[in-house]
Amino acid sequence: MHINPQHNAVRLISWVDATEPVIEPMALDSLEHLSDKVGSRLTVDMMHERKVMSFGMKMVQGASRLALLGTALVAVPGGIAAAMCGAGPAGLAVSAAAAVLLKKKGLKLGFRGLCFISSALEQRRRDVTPWSGVRTYEQGQVTANRPLSKERDLDAVSDFLARGMSRYPKEDLTVVHLMGHGLGHRTNAGMKRPDYEKVVEETVRKAGRPIDVLMMESCLAGNLEGLAGVGSWARFIVCSQESISAGAMGGRIGAAARL
Repeated sequence: MHINPQHNAVRLISWVDATEPVIEPMALDSLEHLSDKVGSRLTVDMMHERKVMSFGMKMVQGASRLALLGTALVAVPGGIAAAMCGAGPAGLAVSAAAAVLLKKKGLKLGFRGLCFISSALEQRRRDVTPWSGVRTYEQGQVTANRPLSKERDLDAVSDFLARGMSRYPKEDLTVVHLMGHGLGHRTNAGMKRPDYEKVVEETVRKAGRPIDVLMMESCLAGNLEGLAGVGSWARFIVCSQESISAGAMGGRIGAAARL
């Protein structure tokens, strides 16, 4: 966004869940050094949760899911053919079981399998040693670095966002950015909908003022159900109405900062 003369600066406070394989390979350095590209009147604070598997483990996870999907696709007509050739009920049972698996899990198996393999190849292409854990950047400096916990600390997320909002003058434009795996009204930024809504509400309560701009950077975050629980906590909301591609985040944030 073009910085309005009435604002001293734009303060981007970002929380990113990169524990899903579709999110993890993103080039987050574009966020970490965004102020260098946009100008000194933009500052970026970020809490980044990241879980990384080795190249080999990602390939195994992806290949196993795709192999199971392929087996089920072959088993449906194969079981029917076997039943017609004398296998009887056993062949039909195999076909029916495979059909049920495809109906319930087929799309997820294919999507997750491709995500794991894509993430592994991207990791190999970038030739970097990725880190896992929860890392906090404030004004370009790493201020905290801790291991991932079994359960996400929702209070720590809202504390970080509220601290960022409270650190800067109210005359500045505060953009709270939340990103992670999402499915509209079911999940957002890697959190179940009630948890996501709680984080936004608690952020505003702790900061003592509404969010100027809430940027919801998850897939399908723009449907009415997804917006209903957070609409009263921000003056404006910018969100995605479609699935976002891995690697899109840095470009989207950069474009938003230059609007």
